[in-house]
Amino acid sequence: METLSKLFTEEQVVELSEKIMAATRDKIKEQIANKFYEETEGWLYEIYQNTKSKISGELISEITEQYVKDPDQSKFFNLRRKIWEENKSELLPTLTNQVIASNMQTVLMQHTDNGYYFNWKWKDAIVSLIMSNWDKFKDDERITNQFGGEIQKLKDQISFLQNKLEEIQETAKSD
Repeated sequence: METLSKLFTEEQVVELSEKIMAATRDKIKEQIANKFYEETEGWLYEIYQNTKSKISGELISEITEQYVKDPDQSKFFNLRRKIWEENKSELLPTLTNQVIASNMQTVLMQHTDNGYYFNWKWKDAIVSLIMSNWDKFKDDERITNQFGGEIQKLKDQISFLQNKLEEIQETAKSD
């Protein structure tokens, strides 16, 4: 102790020990804070992820319900566009074929029905359309089967009736 007293005074030793204690205390505080942060960071992130998933699920359900109830609302514009863009390659052929076929059939049936006042105009227009575009239709297998079969049936019926008429005329001549 005597050697120390020659080197340091009591005040210097107290001052030095206070500095060492303060540095040690600060280092311990820093280590405790870092450890606390590491432990709570994972825990807080897990809570955040769980809450985010729950809120996202509820939000998606709510938006879905609102969209189903009223899909034409302007706030769903981007959703409709995204759904369309991602599915149009599958939807277009089906929609086009179904819409064209069903709408054409519906319109034609409504306007050619005998109850429709101008049905004869529609029928004349259909015949005119087919006749004026016969070059486009004549080689089509379905058209030739339908019209060709009907025409052949009518020709056969005409031949049969002509033969009958000739038989009747010959029978009348011979009597």
